[in-house]
Amino acid sequence: MDKNTDESIKVDETKSKWDIKKMLLIYIHEFFEVFVSILIIRIAMDKHVDLMKIVQASASIGFITFILDNYNTDFKSNIKQGITLSVGSQMMSTFMN
Repeated sequence: MDKNTDESIKVDETKSKWDIKKMLLIYIHEFFEVFVSILIIRIAMDKHVDLMKIVQASASIGFITFILDNYNTDFKSNIKQGITLSVGSQMMSTFMN
């Protein structure tokens, strides 16, 4: 092996480790964003807060939004706007009753 090949392998390994680290951080960000949103909604609607269920739902929804963010950020934005509108209308109907 020549010296250039060894250096390119090291650069590729470093790049892939950084990409994995970056993707993990993005997923964690999505997870906490969903977790906080669900928690706020549950508290605002005066519903029982089951942290285990909220963590499970946050993990699932966070993974879906993580994939959508890498697929198409506009699509993810549209999904989040739809969720916000439906949750807002649900909360308003709860407060009106």
